[in-house]
Amino acid sequence: MPLIKTVTYEAAEGPIKQMYDVMMERASMIPKPMQMRSASPALFEHWSRNMRYYMEHPSLSVMLLAHIRLLVAFNHQYPYCIDLNSKMLQSFLNLSDDEIAAVRTNPELARLDNKDKAMLVFVVRSMQAPEDIEATDIEHLQTLGWTDADIFDAVSYGADMISSGILFHVFKMADA
Repeated sequence: MPLIKTVTYEAAEGPIKQMYDVMMERASMIPKPMQMRSASPALFEHWSRNMRYYMEHPSLSVMLLAHIRLLVAFNHQYPYCIDLNSKMLQSFLNLSDDEIAAVRTNPELARLDNKDKAMLVFVVRSMQAPEDIEATDIEHLQTLGWTDADIFDAVSYGADMISSGILFHVFKMADA
């Protein structure tokens, strides 16, 4: 049983209900990390604005974001999101279990275009060893057409996954 009380879909009201409805429309489910965040309605609103931004991001594709979620979750022991995003990638890109396993160990094998793949590799490196990032890494992404805002957004997205994973473990949401 989770350590905090969260809002179910059936009990949701206001902004929580609105975001739950968006998720039900897009995914036919309320992911546990989203439900976890309902414990704090004010922070849920902030988080949902952030998620809406990424859902409509002009440069970061849905598949790039799914790969970021998968690999950050994998590298930071966040089983729920590993599972969820593996299933999503299998469904949308028809990836096999072997392909998902290969991408986990080598992001260069992701079935993304070169521009997205470079961003994925950069975000994964950023989450694993932020102190190793150098100006040349940013410059490389810029030569591929990524803006500073895109780069910041992608790294921020990866960092948010780490935060979400920590919260998920702290509040025992796997038991929900």
